[in-house]
Amino acid sequence: MRKHIEERGFDDLFSEYWKNTRTEFFKCEVQQAYDEEGEEEFISLFKEGKIDELHQMLREDVQDSNSIWQDAIKRGIDFFRIHVYTSPISDYLRFELEAYRIQSKVGNERIWMVSHDLMKSKYHGELKDFMVFDNKVAMIVEYDSDHKIKDVLLTDENDDMDRLRKLRQIMIESGEPIDDFLIRYDNSKRQDQ
Repeated sequence: MRKHIEERGFDDLFSEYWKNTRTEFFKCEVQQAYDEEGEEEFISLFKEGKIDELHQMLREDVQDSNSIWQDAIKRGIDFFRIHVYTSPISDYLRFELEAYRIQSKVGNERIWMVSHDLMKSKYHGELKDFMVFDNKVAMIVEYDSDHKIKDVLLTDENDDMDRLRKLRQIMIESGEPIDDFLIRYDNSKRQDQ
């Protein structure tokens, strides 16, 4: 199966595949900014510098019994995310780093960071956001210039899955766990002040 889905069908399709996930959910994020519903209040707190308040709201969001993180924990699903970043780090990604601090601890999510420049030297294909459910089916997501979903390719074709497995392995070998990245990031912020 290899088919394109319209943006408006993404949420329903994601929910269907998430519901049927049994062992692992892998997500690769390449975009440096997203425009997603429901983040406005979090981003506002971040922009206002209310980091303690932001962390508290994020903790509550992750601990909510209906959250994807709690569902993953209850069902024993390994939740693994890799974010490919560019330098300098975008304002949106700086916000996401605050979210990652909470998601990796409270939500039991494994998060890795990998430099886009390093990836370009090791992988010569086009980098796009993608999600893989149980290593069986993938959603490859393309965004428009306003950071909204433009196109989604749903696939379980062997060639696509093999390519995504290889790409994931390169990212893991080239990246670092979020805690290590945050230590370097926090130290560089202190040095810049």
